[in-house]
Amino acid sequence: MVVPKHKLHCTLSTGLTQIAMELIVFDYKKSINYSDFSTSQIAVIWDFYVTKSVAASASQRRTASDYGLKQIPFSKMLEVAEIEEGQCRILLADKMPATLKSLNLSIAGEKGIAIPIEVDTPRFSLLMGYSISDEEIPKPKDNCSKAECLLTHIRNAFAHGNTYFFDNGNVLLEDKNKSITTAMILIKQKTLLDWIKLIDHEERFYRIVNAEIESEE
Repeated sequence: MVVPKHKLHCTLSTGLTQIAMELIVFDYKKSINYSDFSTSQIAVIWDFYVTKSVAASASQRRTASDYGLKQIPFSKMLEVAEIEEGQCRILLADKMPATLKSLNLSIAGEKGIAIPIEVDTPRFSLLMGYSISDEEIPKPKDNCSKAECLLTHIRNAFAHGNTYFFDNGNVLLEDKNKSITTAMILIKQKTLLDWIKLIDHEERFYRIVNAEIESEE
């Protein structure tokens, strides 16, 4: 049977067959304004991840201390998002084509030909800015933390409109520097709200009563 826009493949787990979906993601590229989030949820997400992001490039930047934290709890973010340790990479590198391919996050091949990827399993791969001197090993630039790196790439993805919202409730956030892919982040759409609740744990700025997506349609 031919299924338009996507294909299915099976994986075996504990004797049961699980169906995972592969999609050409370009068919799902759209602004958060056309997602299933409510207007109020979009406003909160944009304020947290873009306008007042922890990214150094944000003109109204917040820091961990603004949320009453010594540091943003990266490990807890992974736990909340149900991202397994083997499903995330943060690289001190200039590019990462092999890593994207190994995580099934490479969405285009030679000459821009679209490649379908599996969109059910949360995972990500990021490039982190680094500095290096003499024969030293590379180190994160400006002491950037893993959480700050992740949130910076999310900011850029939203700001540049590189967002893909899927029918299964997941979202792919892509960041690029010219032709170089610097981040591919596949998470549940709900995770965007869960991370705000986790970081703004004292509700200093936001109050998310229900972290479920509340479509107004």
